Amino acid sequence: MIYHPNFSITSMENNLLLIKLKRYIQLDDHVKLVGLPREPAPEAAKCTVSTWAFSLCDVSKDPDSLQNVNISVISKPQCQEAYKTYDIKTSMLCLGIVPGRRQPCKEVTAAPAVCNGILQGILTFADGCVLRADVGIYTKIFSYMPWIENTIRNN
Repeated sequence: MIYHPNFSITSMENNLLLIKLKRYIQLDDHVKLVGLPREPAPEAAKCTVSTWAFSLCDVSKDPDSLQNVNISVISKPQCQEAYKTYDIKTSMLCLGIVPGRRQPCKEVTAAPAVCNGILQGILTFADGCVLRADVGIYTKIFSYMPWIENTIRNN
């Protein structure tokens, strides 16, 4: 695993790593590639977020099923309104419905946000349930493309 050089467990910034595989993987109907962004996702872009969770977001059990939800990119001011105590950086992307319901949920972070076949975000934090379309804060992949491309090229 290759962590972003500025990653910190105590921060929502630079929350990104790359995994170098030892061998090639076989692509098929269930294993596919996702594109990387050449431009940021526009506001209101429709994205699919997939995560491991229970159908009812049962916080008392471990997630056991892969689920997804179609939600939209929201503006930085809308995201800041949903997360008043956080400083939403330009390297972050927010998706969800404002105002969110913020009901407890047991989901796995690092959920990908794929918009039109392009990986635009990776879930960093959600105060609520992404599968119910509560607002989530994502690492904006576009902001890290120079690091991603350089790391792939040099490894």
